[in-house]
Amino acid sequence: MDRNYLISVYIHVYTLYMTTKIAKWGNSLGIRIPKEILLSLGADVGTEIEFIQNKNGFIIKPKELRQKKYSLKDLSSQITKKNRQEVVDWDKPVGREVW
Repeated sequence: MDRNYLISVYIHVYTLYMTTKIAKWGNSLGIRIPKEILLSLGADVGTEIEFIQNKNGFIIKPKELRQKKYSLKDLSSQITKKNRQEVVDWDKPVGREVW
């Protein structure tokens, strides 16, 4: 590549800024989250959210789904004669393959 060329990459980063007020709902306090913000997060009614407090305030974000951790022992314990796959013969090696 010619060193006289400069490649620039532009990344569009945006911040959606809106304000709302704390309101009283029954015996609780709550905030309304504007629809535009919910849509940008992929959140909707019923979405679990997390509050993360830091020194500048707090962050509200959709709760991340935790992936279940699997162990080889757990997975192999589910193998039965019914769900066991047959051995596939892929024929003789071709090229530099090692079988």
